[in-house]
Amino acid sequence: MQGGNRSGVGLCLSGGGFRAAAFHIGVIRRLRELGMTSDIRTLSCVSGGAFVGAAFGSLISKHAGRNAIGERDWESGFVEPLRDLLRRDCRTLPIASTVPFNWILPQARVRALACVLHRHFPGTLADLPREPRIVMCATNLTLGVNWEFSRDRIGDYRSGYLTDAESWQQADAIVASACFPPVFGPMRVDRHPSSYSGGKYQGGDRDQLLRRIHLSDGGLYDNLALEPVWKTHRTIIVSDAGAPFPFWEGGGGVLGRMKRYASVLSRQSQSVRKRLLFHLAASGQAQVVYIPLAGVLGTFSPESPHAVLGSRRVIARLHRFRTDLDGLLPCEASLLEAYGYLMASERLRVASFTMPEQRTVSVPLVEEEAFRCLDGSSHRLSFRRFAKQLAERGTK
Repeated sequence: MQGGNRSGVGLCLSGGGFRAAAFHIGVIRRLRELGMTSDIRTLSCVSGGAFVGAAFGSLISKHAGRNAIGERDWESGFVEPLRDLLRRDCRTLPIASTVPFNWILPQARVRALACVLHRHFPGTLADLPREPRIVMCATNLTLGVNWEFSRDRIGDYRSGYLTDAESWQQADAIVASACFPPVFGPMRVDRHPSSYSGGKYQGGDRDQLLRRIHLSDGGLYDNLALEPVWKTHRTIIVSDAGAPFPFWEGGGGVLGRMKRYASVLSRQSQSVRKRLLFHLAASGQAQVVYIPLAGVLGTFSPESPHAVLGSRRVIARLHRFRTDLDGLLPCEASLLEAYGYLMASERLRVASFTMPEQRTVSVPLVEEEAFRCLDGSSHRLSFRRFAKQLAERGTK
């Protein structure tokens, strides 16, 4: 599709667990300051980005449009609820409570995660706004394509589409988008084949396949959430919280090699998507802004409140940060938010967008404190905290 046939702004929020969600909060904050959130036609999100996309859509729906959202509403209705969610361990209870039978009944763990998230996302897909269109992406393991959850349709181009958005919980869509294997099994969609409209796959086994669709983490197919926007939008903004690809010195035995094989395959598919994205920009078909967590910010003076984010030691640790649904420490979340905000500001400036004055982001840490804060210790202690919480409940 040529650039003249494209229109609107598409914002893509990548996967990467709670690390990605915190980074995306900072990116969207900067876009809002620039007045660009009001131009977004489609917000496509996957895995960790789906938490932010659903929260953004819920905020707009509550205030009857983007232009009615003031600064106080923005903070209390979007930023603070997300920060509260990201401080919580949404991972451990579903995992620990289903250990005895997860491999036999994998749906139990997925349903347990949905129950945890339903408290934070109680609405249905029908409650999402008409504009911008919020699309949460999953991977259709059955037919091997990108599956979309949105207000107007649920499905993919091979299976066809369902239109009963009011019967789909937002929490279920987020779980389908974020159920990373093998920790979480796939989510199963049991619908009669006649429920689907259209669908290019018309093989003799179509009905049999559509009776039980299996959905997994959207990042398996497209961790950049590009699919819903790359063919149709004139401006494409990608917030990519994926980490740099690490080198490998061998070791780890059979499991280590299997993990490395999967990592290389994933890198290959994401590299192809990035090349496609940059080709769209180079050929003039679309204006592209790529905002990576794996990027490096410019140098800050020692007196700058952002100096800690210019430290290569801190940045390297930030890039290696865990990507699951374990709760973030406040300092971890604030560093990721600030990094997203500053990286968005820098990449938008390079892309020649009009830039109002940049805010000073509060990063109340010196380099050594930031480095210690990002050592991942909260992740290792989460199961211990969980066991302690269970013991405390038992004594009450």
